[in-house]
Amino acid sequence: MILVGARLSDGVRIVESWREHFSHGSDGDLPPRATISGGVAEWQLDETAAELFARADAALYSAKDAGRDRVMRASAAAGLRVSVPQRRAVSRPLGD
Repeated sequence: MILVGARLSDGVRIVESWREHFSHGSDGDLPPRATISGGVAEWQLDETAAELFARADAALYSAKDAGRDRVMRASAAAGLRVSVPQRRAVSRPLGD
C-alpha cells in the first residue's frame, strides 16, 4: 500500500492498527488469533521505487524473523543502498 503524503510514523500507526484489529478478531468474522507482520518504509529523496519496496520488504522479513505479529520500520541509514536486480534490454528488429 502506498500512502501519499504520509510520514513513516503514520504508516506504522496504520499497520499497527490493522495488526491489533486482526489479532483480536472482528465481529466473529475472523479467528480469535490471526497475526499480521508488516514492514513500513518512507520514501527517501534519491531513492527509486524498487529500492523503497526492497527496504519495506526487508523490514517485513525482519518482523517475521523477530517472531511475527509485529510491525518493523525500514532502515533509512544515509548511504545505505539495497541491491536491486537490473532488467536486461532485449533487442528485437522492428516489424517482427
